[in-house]
Amino acid sequence: AVDGGAYHSLGLQANGVAFAWGYNGVGSIGNGTTTSPQLTPYAAIGGVVSIAAGAYHCAVTKGDGGMYSVGYDVFGQLGDSAALANQLNYVLVSTTPSRKKVSSGGDNGHHTLILNGDGSVSAVGYDNNGQLGDDASLTNQPLPVTVPGLNNIVTIAAGDFHSLALRHDGMVLSWGQGSSGQLGNNTFTASQPTPVQTQSSWLPAITYNSAA
Repeated sequence: AVDGGAYHSLGLQANGVAFAWGYNGVGSIGNGTTTSPQLTPYAAIGGVVSIAAGAYHCAVTKGDGGMYSVGYDVFGQLGDSAALANQLNYVLVSTTPSRKKVSSGGDNGHHTLILNGDGSVSAVGYDNNGQLGDDASLTNQPLPVTVPGLNNIVTIAAGDFHSLALRHDGMVLSWGQGSSGQLGNNTFTASQPTPVQTQSSWLPAITYNSAA
């Protein structure tokens, strides 16, 4: 697997080792330094099954369900504490390990989505447009919060300022910034703080394998 952040890249080998390279001025490579750039892939962490590169941070899940993150934390996007301290090495997110997948936004993505083993979704970090999906307060969160109303979710995707979840029955749910129509619910909502269904009757009527 591969993923790209703002100025750094993240790759996952078949043996579970996650490599990173590129900009490292805030520690997003996970090599214990802020020496930048990292011109060749650096083996940062092992035992990994899912990777996500945000704007200047990275998040991974391990085979045991633990989530780890590294890099820029000014908005709490690492999810490890309320200290908002950049991390130069991967740290365990201080929540119950039960994670299947993580996703972070692209060039401006300062939030992270987490797909839990029970099909629910959590979110952490920047919430200026409601992209965490937890409420209408638009408050940044330094620890993962549950996105209400989501269950039987099989995959997730984080944009810069909006978020998406695919339910097992094929329904796509979205939340966050919708000013360009990216929520798919036939509106131009600037801030949608809780999940809404997309106008997605065109989706195939199939059942998705939640164990995949």
